[in-house]
Amino acid sequence: MGWNDEEECMKKKIIKMIEENKDVFENAFLKRYPTDAELEEAEKVLGIKIPQEYVWFLKNYGHGGFFFEYLGYGLNGKALFVDETQRKRKYGLPNTLLVIENCDEYVIC
Repeated sequence: MGWNDEEECMKKKIIKMIEENKDVFENAFLKRYPTDAELEEAEKVLGIKIPQEYVWFLKNYGHGGFFFEYLGYGLNGKALFVDETQRKRKYGLPNTLLVIENCDEYVIC
């Protein structure tokens, strides 16, 4: 499934923002990119399909950010978003959601 116009526009805005602020984003991402097999394993463990937009982020930036910290894979290969999603499911997070950022007092799914 391809990107719709709104998603493509947002993707271009993200790329532009990061490219125009290289000094800020230079060390903002872990740059540990997942393999297709790792993503398939994460989907199997969570029982959901990972949205293509998030897969794009993981494959292009890995883990991290600036003013935000999107969860990805640690340098040890651990799928941090899988662990965090499983942890939040114990407290009632619906099985259809995936945690991509944990800010302690709230999460972004």
